[in-house]
Amino acid sequence: MDGGGSSRGRASVSMPRMTGFDWLEVDVKAFAAATGEGSETAAKTPVEHVRRALGIEAAEQAGDLRPTLVFFHWRHDADPARLEPEAKTSLALCTKVLDQEASARWGLLFRCVQVDPTTSDARLLAAIGADGKPGFVVLDAATAKPTIRFGDVSTPAKFVKACQDAIAKLPAAKAALDAALAEQAKTLATARAAAKADKLADALALYDGIVYGKVRVGPSFDTAFTEQQTVREKAERARAKDAR
Repeated sequence: MDGGGSSRGRASVSMPRMTGFDWLEVDVKAFAAATGEGSETAAKTPVEHVRRALGIEAAEQAGDLRPTLVFFHWRHDADPARLEPEAKTSLALCTKVLDQEASARWGLLFRCVQVDPTTSDARLLAAIGADGKPGFVVLDAATAKPTIRFGDVSTPAKFVKACQDAIAKLPAAKAALDAALAEQAKTLATARAAAKADKLADALALYDGIVYGKVRVGPSFDTAFTEQQTVREKAERARAKDAR
């Protein structure tokens, strides 16, 4: 797919930080059938229960249709030397893979949920794709069943590749990304025209719309990220000259 742009090749290179993951941290407790008072608003099936626990239902109501990426994550706030193997793996993923700009940029294309397996129901964990190890799955929104499992994501480049491959397999997500990339290209062309005409404030507003938008991958984003700073410096020089 075209969504990678040069971000694919630079995934293992240090990039300036401007993006982070917005994790929803949850436990998936055992399902209990609703009875008596208040049952009108309680989950009536295990699937509805899981969809609510993972925030899928609320996201849909808010119009957030990004695919749900679940990270089975063990807490690692204890002494690293005393951590269990699963917690050590989670720590490595958090600090060496997810705490990178390229990973976070691709993570924006998913609704990211951390599930703590140590405090969640074993049967429901299995139903959403947990296999007893830290890892990532993409869930079907309607059934809360796993549709894609990430393989080796031990480096930022591998995590980015897994995200790209997942998006390519999800028609709605791929269509949304393709549309966003096409819109970026149009905005970039308009920004360049404004900069060429010395309409620097207009150009910067357009560049900012790309750079700080919800989709921060692709060739137009990479170009805008570079050109934005050049135009900003030119605008600052112009203001300094006018102030003399």
